[in-house]
Amino acid sequence: MRKSIIIADDHSMFAESLAENLVRNGNYEVLKIVKNGLELLERLQNKTLGIPDIIFLDLNMPIMSGFETLQQIRADLRFKD
Repeated sequence: MRKSIIIADDHSMFAESLAENLVRNGNYEVLKIVKNGLELLERLQNKTLGIPDIIFLDLNMPIMSGFETLQQIRADLRFKD
């Protein structure tokens, strides 16, 4: 069974290389590559695009760091049924 992934990293060359290697493995599908935490949160809010099994999250990103993003994701999950 293939795992779906979102990569959040502001270094596009690294993110694209990681995505290519994961897809080449055959067990992963990269749903999206985003450049910062805010883009990741916006993407996660759109559930019609699918919820990833795995998120690769860079900690040092502009606009919203990985730490801030993770705090927001955890806070959002606390209020889910």
